[in-house]
Amino acid sequence: MRKIREFFATKSHQDVDLAIKILIARGILKANSEKKRYGFTTMFYYDFFRSQATDTQMQKISVVEHPGLFEEKSWINQMKNSILQNDVEITTSSAIDIIDAMPIEVQVGIREYYQREAGTIDTPKNDILCCVLNNFYEYLETLRERRLHGKSTLSKFKLENIVIDNEYDIQFLLFAYLKPLFPKERLEVSEDTGYGTVRTDILIDKDTCIEVKCSRLSMNEKALESQIKEDMVHYKQKNIFFFIYDKDKIVRNPPAFKECYEEMMVGKNIYVVIHQPKKL
Repeated sequence: MRKIREFFATKSHQDVDLAIKILIARGILKANSEKKRYGFTTMFYYDFFRSQATDTQMQKISVVEHPGLFEEKSWINQMKNSILQNDVEITTSSAIDIIDAMPIEVQVGIREYYQREAGTIDTPKNDILCCVLNNFYEYLETLRERRLHGKSTLSKFKLENIVIDNEYDIQFLLFAYLKPLFPKERLEVSEDTGYGTVRTDILIDKDTCIEVKCSRLSMNEKALESQIKEDMVHYKQKNIFFFIYDKDKIVRNPPAFKECYEEMMVGKNIYVVIHQPKKL
C-alpha cells in the first residue's frame, strides 16, 4: 500500500479525489463516517491491488506517463555500454556485479524482461493442457454413449450410469483422464499462503494447477465469478486453469466470460475452459 500512496503523491488533488470517488462508486473502497480514512471492502480487492503494486507494475505506469524519460535511458544500451567500457569477460558472477551496479530503472527493466520471457507466456505443457481440457467432453461422450463391441464384458448400462452431480465427481474423472499425460499430478494439495491455507483441486506441478468448478441450481453466475476472482489471487502458481463444468448453464455468455477472466490478471497465465453439456 505504501507504493500506491507514493504513486498518488505525484498526482494533483483533483486526480486523487476523482480516483477515490470512482473506487468508492464501484464498491472497491469504503470510507468511514468522517470520510478521512479509506479501506478495501473485501480481502479480494486488498490482495488484488497489493499484487499489482509491484516495482514492475509501477515502472510500467511511469513509462506510460513519462515515455521520453525512459526512452533516453534504455537499460539495454546501458548494459552494452557498461560491458564495452569495462572490457570484462561475461560470466554469471560478473553479470550479477554489473547489474547490481546499474541504476534502479535498468534493474527493473531486466527483471521485467525475463519475467515476461520465462514466466508469463504459453508453453507446450500449457498448450497440451488446453487441448485435452477443451476436448474432455469428447471423452465423456465416448465413454457413456459409444456402442460397445459385442464381445465386450463392459456393460453399457453401467457406463450410462456415470452421472456428474457435483465438482467432486468431475474432479475425480478429470484427474483420471489427465494421469497418463501428467503422471506426477496430485489431488487436493493444501498450500500455506502465509496467512492461511488454500487447496488446489489438481496440482500438475509447482507452477501449474487446475481449479474445478461444477454448477448447481443454487449457484448463480455472480457467485461463480467471485470464486474465480479469489482463486486467481490466492493461488501461487503462474499457470491457473479453471475447468468449469456448467451443467446448469449459469454462464450466460461463455466466450465473453472466458475472455474477461483470462485477461484480468497481470503476471499469471489464466485459462478458462467452460463445458455446457448439450441436451437436444
